Amino acid sequence: MSRPIGVEGPDESLSFCRGPILEFSAAGGCHRPFEERAAHAPEAVAVALGNTKVSYGELNRRANTLAQQLRALGAGSGRRVGLHLNRSPEMVIALLAVLKSGAAYVPLDPAFPRKQLQAVLHDAAPIAVVTRQQLSRTLPSSDASLLEIDGEERASHAGFDNPPIPIAAADPAYVMYTSGSTGEPKGVEITHGAVSNHLAWRRSYFPLEPQDRSLQTASLSFDDSVWEILEPLSAGACIVLAKPWFEQESAYLVELIARQRITVAASCLRCCARSSKSLALVRADHCGGSRPEGRSFRSHCSGRCSRGCRQRASTTATG
Repeated sequence: MSRPIGVEGPDESLSFCRGPILEFSAAGGCHRPFEERAAHAPEAVAVALGNTKVSYGELNRRANTLAQQLRALGAGSGRRVGLHLNRSPEMVIALLAVLKSGAAYVPLDPAFPRKQLQAVLHDAAPIAVVTRQQLSRTLPSSDASLLEIDGEERASHAGFDNPPIPIAAADPAYVMYTSGSTGEPKGVEITHGAVSNHLAWRRSYFPLEPQDRSLQTASLSFDDSVWEILEPLSAGACIVLAKPWFEQESAYLVELIARQRITVAASCLRCCARSSKSLALVRADHCGGSRPEGRSFRSHCSGRCSRGCRQRASTTATG
């Protein structure tokens, strides 16, 4: 592996790449900043999909209720819970609920082949899987309990208090699996400390504001989804969800960015470049992998582009 010019050994390489040391806290879990925002501004809109809007207070209450249901099924430290959900407010609720329960979530993308889902279920051995009634039929059989989330948790009076569950920085927050293209899918555990550390870096590099509207497009099976969900919620901003299965409709994405007045997006550069629309409100586009088309970005959007080092199951990025 090549090293930066002027760097002699592995220790110096690590020092060269480390950058400034940031102070951060993982106390209470990587979802703790969201809980603080929910207490501070419960009426603010946290999640939007089409005409559906969920406030911070409602999102927190519903996540608390589901977390209590998961705890009753055995969720906690050292346990895993599968998430078999399309992009929806319920997906965000379930993700937060698993984190609150002390367990780690395991993405089970409904778009994945059945064989891949079966392999992940076998290896991760979740104690429960959160899904929806219309999706549960596509889920391979396993020993996990099925918990269908179709709005029933709204009727519960429980969930007004955050679960008093101690969560350490070393506790896993989620388990990300490879596609298995070279064999069986392989899982990597990402801790609450790693997520909190990365969120602290993102806040220092490009802080979001409560008035921001952040686009969420990534599947839960990609790490990008973690930042697309937890970063806006930790800042009091609004997450605008793209509809499920939009990937083949680039025109839809551009129209959504304009119509929903999106200010922060991830990897929308190519869509912007192909569009005649001016997306002047977009002040940041976080992209990874390929070189960004800076001229196209600046001609369509008002802000800056941050380039991440995208690597599956990673909490690394560069400005």
